[in-house]
Amino acid sequence: TLPAAAFHGSEREGYRSAEVSSRSGGVPQRWVVVESEERAERGGAQVAQRITREAAHRRKTWRQVERRRFHGEKDARAAFPRCAQGLRSHQVAAAQITTETYRPRRGRPRQGEAPQYRYRVTGTLLRDEAAIARHTRRTGRFLLATNVGDAAALPPEVRLATYLGQPVVERGFHCLKDPRFFTARVFLKTPARVAALALVMGRCLLVYRLGERELRHGLAAQDAHLPDQQGQPTQRPTLRWIFQLFQAVHLVIVGAVRFVHGLTDERRYVLRFFSPECRRYYLLT
Repeated sequence: TLPAAAFHGSEREGYRSAEVSSRSGGVPQRWVVVESEERAERGGAQVAQRITREAAHRRKTWRQVERRRFHGEKDARAAFPRCAQGLRSHQVAAAQITTETYRPRRGRPRQGEAPQYRYRVTGTLLRDEAAIARHTRRTGRFLLATNVGDAAALPPEVRLATYLGQPVVERGFHCLKDPRFFTARVFLKTPARVAALALVMGRCLLVYRLGERELRHGLAAQDAHLPDQQGQPTQRPTLRWIFQLFQAVHLVIVGAVRFVHGLTDERRYVLRFFSPECRRYYLLT
């Protein structure tokens, strides 16, 4: 675990980082351990919940230990490490072995009868604040690794910025998990087919995002809005919602006559924010 002194401030507010060198599989790597205040806050809440559960369990276990009586001091001393083992967020303070006189039979002791003793472990179960602080800091850390050896070619700040920009890309791919795409039902036998499917999906996603970007820019340029799924006006509709809106539009060809069926005023209004090339598919000039 890296000490707090190894971390230095980042250009991004709320982040600190430390870079270390490592080797994995014989390949030299550069690791950036990033510490996020926001993650640490979220992790702190999770750590607090875990500590509460652990405290209840450990107190119950410790009470059972304190109630036990051992015939030998050696047995009592051996029991303490076993009980303390596994304590992550707590520690036993003022632990000691106490001696109690024990008589196996009732009544008055016989003359010259030697007393017998039993031993018990006593102590106080306390929160280990230093360990809790370490656990909380650890929840706020994550690792960014690269095999690019030149630090100038890929500095830590660039890696952090690229990592933090991933959600924008991931939001674009979440639509592929929708059952309407049926990607989970495609049976692929060879790596070449997997690569081909990935290429097709990548192209489809590119077209999807370009269309969504054009629509949103058109709305912003004209300061216009479209209703979302809840009927609320928005300037950032998803293209998936627009696809659903246009599901009832059909191209009808009767002989030499071609016309578009289902092109309502609402759909015509939406098409205003797309390029002429797009509107031409709906026989609009």
